[in-house]
Amino acid sequence: SSSSSSSSGSACSEVRGRWAQGSEDLPLTIEPLKEDVAQEVTQLKRPQHPEPPYPYLEEEVQYTNPEDGCNLSGTLTIPEKVPADGAPAVMLLTGSGSHDRDETIFGHKPFLVLAD
Repeated sequence: SSSSSSSSGSACSEVRGRWAQGSEDLPLTIEPLKEDVAQEVTQLKRPQHPEPPYPYLEEEVQYTNPEDGCNLSGTLTIPEKVPADGAPAVMLLTGSGSHDRDETIFGHKPFLVLAD
């Protein structure tokens, strides 16, 4: 359940309620951001996000399963200088739900960071 309170007219200054998930049940209060904080939040800087040119090669790849025609597409990153004995390989797959190849969530791009 939730309730809201207002300090002036019909504008809502906060929303109060409970957050329940599984066996947890916690109080929850949501308030509008102050203008200076709101501007800072909307201009997120993610210094961990790599910027091109990258020190590796990128190649768009696709595999089609011949049995059912299902396509699996991705981005292959390859070091510019591969040692004679090869290089380690990792395949990153997203979890459930809709994701892009970087698994972007709340402005973070964890797969881009890991691939870099």
